[in-house]
Amino acid sequence: MATSLSPISTFPLQTSPCAVTFLQRMHALQARQREHTGSHKPSVLISGAGPAGLIRAILSLVKGHPTQVIEARPENADTRENMVALAGNAIPLLMEYGIYQYLIEHNLTYPPCRQGNFTVRLKDLEAAMKEVIRHLSPKEIIAYDTTITGIPSRKKGGLVL
Repeated sequence: MATSLSPISTFPLQTSPCAVTFLQRMHALQARQREHTGSHKPSVLISGAGPAGLIRAILSLVKGHPTQVIEARPENADTRENMVALAGNAIPLLMEYGIYQYLIEHNLTYPPCRQGNFTVRLKDLEAAMKEVIRHLSPKEIIAYDTTITGIPSRKKGGLVL
């Protein structure tokens, strides 16, 4: 007699410990980052230090691009208490860059839903992403309480912050 598995038990990420730790993932990302150094890469400026901006910063850093993130919120703004549900298709991306491992190792996830999704506070997701960035960049790349007031012509170069 065949037994059927519940949707949660068929999704091994939440039912078994991570096979790779956060620090192991950081070492692998730093090795990938070293592969991209040596050649001149264009600088990347990212507007916003929410999840989308932070994942873009991680991707840029791993590819060896000098990266700067500007964020209008002050650094100590503690207003990100809302929860986000992370779907199964987002989890492989979070695992690839160590974000998932950080959340699991620090007990920051909440029980998975039926489809294998789990929830996390937005500020915890952002904290995990910032920790990855700290491992990839020797300097602080997020400028808080910053807005762009204008973009000068190409002849003058650079942004006015």
